Amino acid sequence: MQYSDRIRQVMLDKSLNIPALSERIGISKRTIESYVQDNRTPGPDFLAAITTHLGVSASWILTGVGPQYHDHRTIVATTAGEFTPIPRYAVEASAG
Repeated sequence: MQYSDRIRQVMLDKSLNIPALSERIGISKRTIESYVQDNRTPGPDFLAAITTHLGVSASWILTGVGPQYHDHRTIVATTAGEFTPIPRYAVEASAG
């Protein structure tokens, strides 16, 4: 499976066609078409947008390795509306 297949998979999962994906993530239809048709490798703007707006792992899009979607429990919104992953640890305090 190549990155173009993984982009199509995300579109299928989210019930989005190319125009809807374009509108949702703010990347031109022509650019998305070139990725889906395997004519270009996804650039950093696309990867940042699909991660921010759809929760898709940029690493998964490019390599197919790791989880497809980010664990929403570890994503926290900042005041600028961007997302920053913050790891969640299970910590117990003890005295003594």
